[in-house]
Amino acid sequence: MIGRCKLQKIVLHCILTSVHSFTFKEPVTFTDDILRFNDPDDEKLHLESFQIESLRLLLAVIKLEYEVTIQRGESDGKGAQGSENSGGGSQSPTRPAPNTPTNVKYLPNCPVSQQPMFLSAILNALQADHLRHLHKNWTDVVTSSLGCYAFGSLTNIVISVVHQICTNLDKIARIGRLTLPPDYILEQLEAMTVLSHYCLLDNTQQMTLSHVFNQAYPPANSTTQASNPGQIFNNLVHVFLSTPVASDLSQAKTSQHMAARNAVLSHLPRIVATVAALWDNEIGQARLVNKQLLEFLSPISLHHGVNFLAAVAVAWQQRGEQFRRQSQEESDSRKNSLTPPAKALPQACTEQLSLVRLVSGIRIMPMDSFVQTLHQVVKSPPPIHHPPAGLSLDVSALELFYFYMRNASNSQLTDCWSSLLALMRDGLALTPPAQFVLLAILSEFVQRCPQFPFPDKKDQRDLHDITSRLVEALSTVAGACLEQTTWLRRNLAVKEDLGTLPIDGNRNIKESTTSLIGNQLYSVQAQAVLAVVLANLLDVAYGSQEKDKIVTIVTTLMYNITPYLKNHTIRNIPSFYACSSLLASLSTYQYTRKAWRKDVLDLLLDNSFFQMDLSCLPFWKSILDSLMTYDNTTFRELMNRVSLTQTGGLNIFTSKEQEYEQRAALLKRLAFVIFCSELDQYHKYMPEIQEQLANSLRLEKVVPSVQAAVFLCFRVLLLRMSPDHVTSLWPIIIAEMVQVLLSIEQELKTDTEEFRKQSSQHIRVLSGLDSTWVTNTSNGLHSNGHPQWRMVQLETAKLLELGCVLPATNLPHFQMYRWAFVAGLNDYASDTLNGDVNVKPGVPTPSSVFIPHVTRIARLMDYRYTSHSPRPACSRKNHLVLTYQSIANLQDLYGFFSTLSVTWPPYQFNSDVDKEVATCLQEIESILAADFLEKMPQSIAR
Repeated sequence: MIGRCKLQKIVLHCILTSVHSFTFKEPVTFTDDILRFNDPDDEKLHLESFQIESLRLLLAVIKLEYEVTIQRGESDGKGAQGSENSGGGSQSPTRPAPNTPTNVKYLPNCPVSQQPMFLSAILNALQADHLRHLHKNWTDVVTSSLGCYAFGSLTNIVISVVHQICTNLDKIARIGRLTLPPDYILEQLEAMTVLSHYCLLDNTQQMTLSHVFNQAYPPANSTTQASNPGQIFNNLVHVFLSTPVASDLSQAKTSQHMAARNAVLSHLPRIVATVAALWDNEIGQARLVNKQLLEFLSPISLHHGVNFLAAVAVAWQQRGEQFRRQSQEESDSRKNSLTPPAKALPQACTEQLSLVRLVSGIRIMPMDSFVQTLHQVVKSPPPIHHPPAGLSLDVSALELFYFYMRNASNSQLTDCWSSLLALMRDGLALTPPAQFVLLAILSEFVQRCPQFPFPDKKDQRDLHDITSRLVEALSTVAGACLEQTTWLRRNLAVKEDLGTLPIDGNRNIKESTTSLIGNQLYSVQAQAVLAVVLANLLDVAYGSQEKDKIVTIVTTLMYNITPYLKNHTIRNIPSFYACSSLLASLSTYQYTRKAWRKDVLDLLLDNSFFQMDLSCLPFWKSILDSLMTYDNTTFRELMNRVSLTQTGGLNIFTSKEQEYEQRAALLKRLAFVIFCSELDQYHKYMPEIQEQLANSLRLEKVVPSVQAAVFLCFRVLLLRMSPDHVTSLWPIIIAEMVQVLLSIEQELKTDTEEFRKQSSQHIRVLSGLDSTWVTNTSNGLHSNGHPQWRMVQLETAKLLELGCVLPATNLPHFQMYRWAFVAGLNDYASDTLNGDVNVKPGVPTPSSVFIPHVTRIARLMDYRYTSHSPRPACSRKNHLVLTYQSIANLQDLYGFFSTLSVTWPPYQFNSDVDKEVATCLQEIESILAADFLEKMPQSIAR
């Protein structure tokens, strides 16, 4: 009778018409104007009542139709199959096409729940923003008839409606404040709660939903039972059991329910993303909304913890994509530095931390259960509908737990060690990024667990075992870019055919070279993670009686780290930086010294030691400070090596030139070791240091590289020694400075236009021989223009600048000699030199007044570089003028001498003097550190 009356078709057409009637369109033709005039908008006031009553009728028809079907004992298997083929086919539930003619066509002999028109009307209504005040009526129809859907339609309807509700809530959360009906968000959340819980929870698991979802409509016989979907479901089951085919129908319904459950679980990441967006934004009644969110998620997390945690992990990665893109842009902006990011541990943006607070708000999952659930997610990931590209579920889940654990109280970590240990053991088989997070989790646990150190010896052994195995795994990854250079013995070196190594260890590496395979992609990141975590982890995990075990671990690790520290090429900067940071962190603990002392000393004495990026230098200051501080014999060993070069005892087969180069290198390393120390740390060695410097100045012939190293030592000693300890050093310093400044004057006087016109190289060499200090008659290559002599001139200028910049309290002895170099405020230099600058070499210039060396050099430069005369200016931003590390000619020093020759009025300190001095010292330290560095090669020649 119902079919003959076409009741379902009429009701569905009425419902669909009522939805489209609310679409207001402007008249486009004259006929439309006439219709609008004769059919005023007042009639639309009745459309809402018409739609509500139509929905009431539709609900009654669905229930009546379903009960008739049950009484007839039909399984509707054929109708269900037909619905799947005609009601959307391959269309995704999240992307229905309700406006196409196929989807709005009525299908005869199909129940209402399987009619495409039914789902099309619901989705059209929920998509209409101007129908928000009626959305509750539409969702009430869906939730109140859940138990009445024909077999095969439950999954499609629930997934489609849930996705549309998520889309609506996402829009509200994204836009923010909107004009919404009262309690709109709560009503939509309640609808999504009913739909999800109905599919996910059994009768014994379902929460009492009467307080969540009130009666859908005013009291009526046909709708009273719709107030509680769980009650409807129970009543229908009772009806099923009273029929002859109850068992078959119950089995079919169970199969449909399981299909819907699996579908909702696979779409759970989409639902969690919407819930998290609402949790972030305080929209509507925030307290009630958050309470409803927790009531929605708590049963799911309790009964489907694996799927829930996996869904949160997916949302975690999606929210972190924008954060990673910003980090990548920052990395690209400093790509010339090639240094890896300082933050090697997992990072989380604000949106990701909001997810942590959401999960922490679910109180029914203790820490131990959380770890066990996480273990299942990592070991057997659940299926996810359309997972995002590049999804690493294990890494995202572990990162989520890392921040969840950091947000938890220490007492919550008490009882989860056994579960965490099982997770760690299985985690050894995971990808390197997952192992990185596991090591960070272990470090966080041992530092915060209130029961640590464990009273049980077995737990302690388990901790040591998993710690050593994790460190070994990361050590293997860190050394993945090494290769064996000889087949006789295992000697590792960095591979030279890898191209550019990825710096940040991003999981979505798109532009890495094809030769980077497996662990090589994560080599730098493994080194960086170890640098941040390892030293502190080992110190806490191993007690005071077990420190010897740490030496074994570090010794094995150094085998994979030292080859990177021996490679001083530009392409190896990221690994060199990370390994230097790792070694610096380990060197702060004295008990590890045995594992790295020999390697560090060999690296210090290597010829290419100073070929490194400036960012790596602070690490080596810490490393060498630890190397020399814990054992005084190491510094004594370095001093003995410097002495051997003076006596020629290094190697009987080396030439004098090689010995001089070795001596210059050792003096530079001695200066750097002192530079890495504290104030007056080596003051008791000052007599020996001064003797070595004096011996270096009394060589058979003056070697510019040794001379430059001595001046560098002078600068370091003036910074690292108290004035009383360098008193006897000043006569040597002043004498050497005067000699160099005189040679500069001599060069400026000989470098006249007449001299430059001479075509004979022999004349130029002879002119350079006027000063016996400048060169040696046995070596014509040591002329004024030699690059190494330019370095001596630059070092002398920097030493003079240091004496002028530092306060008089720091260098009181220099004040007695200052007049010889720089003119004071009351000094009036004679203009005699101005009138006779272009005198011939070797002819003394008569003068009754002493002119400081800087003034004489500045005047000579003014005459020599007339077309390039700079403006003497004093910058308030910097205290130093000589910030570069090399010069090509004397003209590069023109600005320094010109600035220093100007007689400045007394400077009035309006700011804090101590702060000004501290800033000046910091600037001097940074420039001096850069002066130690040498140019890096692109690659190492084999």
